Amino acid sequence: MNNTITFNNDKIVLDTNKLKRLTILEQHHGSTSVHPADAPPTAHEDTDIEDEDDDPNLTEQAPTTLLTPYPALVNALPGMTKDFFRNSLDDDTRRSFLHECPRNTSRQYAPPPLNDIEVSAQGQRIDRQLRDIQYRLSGLTRPIDLFVHDTIRTNKVDVDTALRFANTIHTLVSDVASFITQTRSDNICRDTGLKNAPANTPGSLPNAPLLDAGKVLEYTQLSQALRKAARNRSTQKNSGKSGGRQQQKSSDFRTTKQLDETSSDKRRGDSGNQSGFQKGKKKSGKKRSNSSNNNNHDEDQ
Repeated sequence: MNNTITFNNDKIVLDTNKLKRLTILEQHHGSTSVHPADAPPTAHEDTDIEDEDDDPNLTEQAPTTLLTPYPALVNALPGMTKDFFRNSLDDDTRRSFLHECPRNTSRQYAPPPLNDIEVSAQGQRIDRQLRDIQYRLSGLTRPIDLFVHDTIRTNKVDVDTALRFANTIHTLVSDVASFITQTRSDNICRDTGLKNAPANTPGSLPNAPLLDAGKVLEYTQLSQALRKAARNRSTQKNSGKSGGRQQQKSSDFRTTKQLDETSSDKRRGDSGNQSGFQKGKKKSGKKRSNSSNNNNHDEDQ
């Protein structure tokens, strides 16, 4: 139950339970004289206070506070209207931000190097990406160190210096966040087989997905078409090789057959010549035999 009181024409709403607790505490820590009105809290009242403090079902939580940008705030910090996670700086602009701030001789800017151990290619790639992020974060300390140095030296901070410092830090932090966004896009595209990183560009809808769905579909269809064309060319090439091998085999078969026929004809011709030679030889022997017989007959006569 709440009570409303008026103080200087302003209405103040009081929580009755909290008011009761304050009254009991004042009575407990108030005057040392014991009067019925100022008597210390009874055991029952102490139990009520402890029960409220130790109730596991009650959790104190700071109220959510929302800051609504207004024209003067937007003019002072224009980077808040840009996409914080997709607002990369080019190398020259990033260097110009950092070169305006001196290096702190007591600060380490280079991330720890990887040990000389056996690490997979994927592990080395992830380590390089994390080291790049660490290096970019270390650069953010340069404008911070310079701002603190100038504040100590001048013992004051004017509005222009504070706004310039806030814009510098906001821009550099957004650049690191955008670099992480690009790294995530590269990793996803590498794992999914996309050659390019179709990330959503600055100016996309709030909480837009990491990758542009339309570009992902376009690259996917293009990749599928290229793979299909490559398979078709491979099939045609293999088919041409197979047809060529069959033609070669047929040509080799015909050539072998012709050689066999030629060899067979030659063998038959040689056989015929040999047979004629043998027949002629027999006739010649027979003639010589007849001539010899005739001579013998003549000698006998």
